[in-house]
Amino acid sequence: MEIALYIIEIIGTIAFAVIGAMIAIDKGFDIFGIAVLGVTTALGGGLIRDLIIGRIPPNMFIHPSYLLVSLITCAVVFLWIWWRKEIYLHRRQVIENVFNILDAVGLAVFAVIGVMSAWHRGFDNGFLCVFVGLCTACGGGIVRDVIANDVPMIFHSHVYAIAAIIGSLICYLMIHYHVHEYIAITVGGAAVFFIRIFAIKYQWNLPSIRLKE
Repeated sequence: MEIALYIIEIIGTIAFAVIGAMIAIDKGFDIFGIAVLGVTTALGGGLIRDLIIGRIPPNMFIHPSYLLVSLITCAVVFLWIWWRKEIYLHRRQVIENVFNILDAVGLAVFAVIGVMSAWHRGFDNGFLCVFVGLCTACGGGIVRDVIANDVPMIFHSHVYAIAAIIGSLICYLMIHYHVHEYIAITVGGAAVFFIRIFAIKYQWNLPSIRLKE
C-alpha cells in the first residue's frame, strides 16, 4: 500500500509542479522563481498536512525524491516552453485544457493522499481526515497564489475546494466502513476529478455577491 501511495503522490506532484511552473512563466518569473512556485504548488499541501498530523520532519525532507521530481518537472516545463514558445502562445486554449486536467488530477490525488495519511497515522476522525485531505489538495495552491499575488483559486474557481471536500469525505467514509483502501482511493479520487472537470465544463459556481460589474 505504501508503494501505491508513493506512486500516486508522485503523479500528483508532477501535475501540480507543471501548474506552478506554468503560472510562474505567465507571470514573468525567472528560472529560480519558476522552481520556487512549482515546488510550492507541488509540495506545499503535503508540508501543511504533515505538520497537522504530527509527522515531523515532514515527508518532503525525509524523501527528497519529491523535491527532485518537482525540480525536474519545472525544468522540463521551462525548457519546453522556451523551445516551443510560439506553440505555447498560439495554442492557449489547448494549454488551458491541459492545465485544467492536470489541476483536477493533482487535486484528486492529494485529497485522497491526505485522508490516507491521517488514517495511517491512527486518526479515525472524520472531520480531521477530511480537513487534512482538503489542506493537502489546496494548501500548496493557496501559498502559490499568495506568492504570485493572486486571489487564491479556492475562493473563486469553479467548485474547487468543495470537490476536494466531497472526495475526501467519500474516501474517509469508505475506509471507515472497511471498504478496501484501493477502492476508497479510486472512488474518492474519481469523485474529486469528475466534479472538478464537470464544474469547469458546465461553469458550476458557488453563490456569490458581485457588487461591481
